[in-house]
Amino acid sequence: PLYQMLHTDIATLNQRAESIIDGLGTHKHVNLQIVPSIAEVGGGSCAARQIPSVAISLHSTTHSATVLARKFRMSVPAIWGRIEADAVLLDLRSVLPHDDSLLIETAKSTLTAQLGNLEK
Repeated sequence: PLYQMLHTDIATLNQRAESIIDGLGTHKHVNLQIVPSIAEVGGGSCAARQIPSVAISLHSTTHSATVLARKFRMSVPAIWGRIEADAVLLDLRSVLPHDDSLLIETAKSTLTAQLGNLEK
């Protein structure tokens, strides 16, 4: 899986991002968009190595990114993203393609069922 994650080309990541956004649908108070990203490989011999990536940006017009990220982390299964510019970024280089449908299902559930209950 690591080799696949490291060597997936940007065009493929963009296609997956488009498909995921289509699967998530529209949400009144959340703007979804595809953004360029930089993924960090991790430790060992690749410590701090950065590679271009693609992320889905989720920006709530009614709640902070911190609150939205917390709701995603508390979902089952948990969705871990990072916060940049008051948006939650889901970097697709860290998601295996066979998990895209689970990501869609879980994120959609979190956005539709829990967004109204988020604290500001």
